[in-house]
Amino acid sequence: MNFEKILVALTLLTGIFWLINKFGKFNKDSKLKDIVDYLGSFFVIFFVVLLLRTFLVEPYRIPSSSMKPTLVEGDFILVNKYKYGLRLPIIHKKILSIGKVNRGEIIIFWQESSKKILIKRVIGLPGDHIVYKDQNLYINNALIDMKDSGIAGHDAVSHRKTEILSQNVQHDIYVNPNNIRAYKFDNIVVGKDSYFVMGDNRDNSNDSRFWGLVSEQDILGKAFFTWFSFDWENKVFRFDRICTKIK
Repeated sequence: MNFEKILVALTLLTGIFWLINKFGKFNKDSKLKDIVDYLGSFFVIFFVVLLLRTFLVEPYRIPSSSMKPTLVEGDFILVNKYKYGLRLPIIHKKILSIGKVNRGEIIIFWQESSKKILIKRVIGLPGDHIVYKDQNLYINNALIDMKDSGIAGHDAVSHRKTEILSQNVQHDIYVNPNNIRAYKFDNIVVGKDSYFVMGDNRDNSNDSRFWGLVSEQDILGKAFFTWFSFDWENKVFRFDRICTKIK
């Protein structure tokens, strides 16, 4: 169920009742006026929520393990909707450009082939030559350094490592040494207004290595904050993850 479409529909519907109540003519004791007034009273609420979700901040729930260890299933995060520009709801057409996408940022975007909104980390920028071979990442022919963090992975075989995209951009990833494979897009030059994205759980992520680049037009915002987290399997709150900045 698409909450955005429902919110837009409710805003339009209650807006019609609000206009009818404001400019329509009713008998003083009309029951119809009471109904119209009641339904129209919700317009301001829906309108404000729509503005906030469309142009400022939108909540998002992490549904899978593809971004472990940075984000885990049951994380509830906030997405900055104005970081890269303002877009209209539903059609997501950009009406104002603001900032640019930087390497290492975690973005949410519309993925056309799956018809889903996904979340991944930006690895390749326009013009970059990206090679991913034998679980090693090369950007413009330079091998990206990975340091062993000394922490075990989320399963019996994965290793937790720190990937150093630049001096100021570092983050932890999971790598499964027993899952070396070839990908459809493992040697590619990133096109104009496009980005190469990957999940931090490198061997359990459906990303640009499988289906190609993300168009700038499909980017919806930047993930920046985890405001709540709940372990659904064990039915416990993850207090250590609540109110934490996403890196």
